[in-house]
Amino acid sequence: MRKIITISREFGSGERELGKRLAESLGMAYYDREIVTALAEKLGM
Repeated sequence: MRKIITISREFGSGERELGKRLAESLGMAYYDREIVTALAEKLGM
């Protein structure tokens, strides 16, 4: 079963660092909005 964890936050709260550390400790991939947006633009979506 695939698992997805989302983190809701306020700007400047350190969510990116928290997300990266959480993903690393759980052995999961980490994707943030910038990565997803860049990939979508590259694929013309």
